[in-house]
Amino acid sequence: MIVAIITIPLFAEYANLTIWKTPPNIMAGTVFNLINGMILVTVYSVIYTGLPGTNWRKGLNYGIIVSLFRVLMGTFSTIVMYNIPLTLTITSLITGCVEIITVHCSFNPVWKIVST
Repeated sequence: MIVAIITIPLFAEYANLTIWKTPPNIMAGTVFNLINGMILVTVYSVIYTGLPGTNWRKGLNYGIIVSLFRVLMGTFSTIVMYNIPLTLTITSLITGCVEIITVHCSFNPVWKIVST
């Protein structure tokens, strides 16, 4: 949500494109994000011991792995399926990777608290 607010000026120029839902379904987005979060936490707990590194580096490594699958593959799909300017696609790729990696760096401290 924070990333969406920060990148509003970049997306404002393209607000009139016919690909956007108006208004966006905030409730569905929230539910989908919660489901995605549960899936990501479950996968993290399963592969935790196999991740290289210690402490926050485990979360960093997991964040990089997830970024490669979730964000990069989603960006490729966006390029193929939608007529969106490359600027928006690259912005989404960069902010998505930064967001995923940052969030996953916090997984390990939380995981240590929960698992004890």
